[in-house]
Amino acid sequence: MRRFADWGRAKKWVFIDEDSPDNEIYIESGCPKYAMTQLIDQGYRLFICQGADTAKLRKELKWEKSDENDAKLIQELFIQSPESFIEFEKPQQLMFKRNLIMSEYEAITKELVGIKNRKSAIVKEFGPNQTYEETIKLFEGTKQKLLKQVRPLIKEEMSRVSHIKGIGPALVARILAVAHPNKFSSGSAYRTYCGFTKESRGTNKFNRLAKSLYYLMAQQTMIHKDPVYREMYDTVKEKELTKTCATCWLTIKGHKCKKRKSPDQSVCPIRAHTVALNRVSTKIATEFFKKLHGINVILPSEFFISTEGEVMHITNDIREFFQ
Repeated sequence: MRRFADWGRAKKWVFIDEDSPDNEIYIESGCPKYAMTQLIDQGYRLFICQGADTAKLRKELKWEKSDENDAKLIQELFIQSPESFIEFEKPQQLMFKRNLIMSEYEAITKELVGIKNRKSAIVKEFGPNQTYEETIKLFEGTKQKLLKQVRPLIKEEMSRVSHIKGIGPALVARILAVAHPNKFSSGSAYRTYCGFTKESRGTNKFNRLAKSLYYLMAQQTMIHKDPVYREMYDTVKEKELTKTCATCWLTIKGHKCKKRKSPDQSVCPIRAHTVALNRVSTKIATEFFKKLHGINVILPSEFFISTEGEVMHITNDIREFFQ
């Protein structure tokens, strides 16, 4: 069956069907992402056209705007100009679904920080609050469900970086959603995007979430005593501690520092720790690019099975996935 679908004002799909040996759906870009997952989970071949094309055709045909007319318009565009549709192929669908899950994960993580901070303030002022406790448990449970959904979608990537102790599926999935190595042509371009080159530090233009995630990875390798990265951290830190405050960027930039009594004194442990952690983070980002760049997307057998029927409510435009 060939189906032409529009995401209607009633927040549901409106279909026009026609007989066909192919299992295909044709839609217009711009629908909510969670609505896209409904079609992906059904296993259809998915074709998408740009809204500008349907808007132009609507003007030519002088059709009024309605959910049914919008679906008919997509059908008419297919008849007149089938080349206007781009197939949203299975590897793209996998990345779409994985990124959507982790977008919700990031949103919940940020919300949890605020809730926990507010809870601390409320408890300090008024005592224990059961509502906040239950809300935090609910959000934490949702995060675990999202991780359960994303694990089958990152099996290959996990197998390639499993040698790094302390880095689990949550961190891997988050960095793949924010800064997948396949989107970059070289390791230097990737490190620049993640904020680990002089160029990115000089322009102050880099993805701060990606950099913070690699810092989290570096911290986890310290906690779990990864034999490579822990040793690297200790070596760099020890070397930094032999330097003086004259080499610190605060001194170079002319900023004040409470710990600096003289430019000739030894650098503080905080400075040494920061430099060492940054070096480890850079090395891990380089390793991720080396191991994951050019990776072939392997679709899990359960890819088209919706997990527990849950719907994720993230509603940004889909166009970014074609860039």
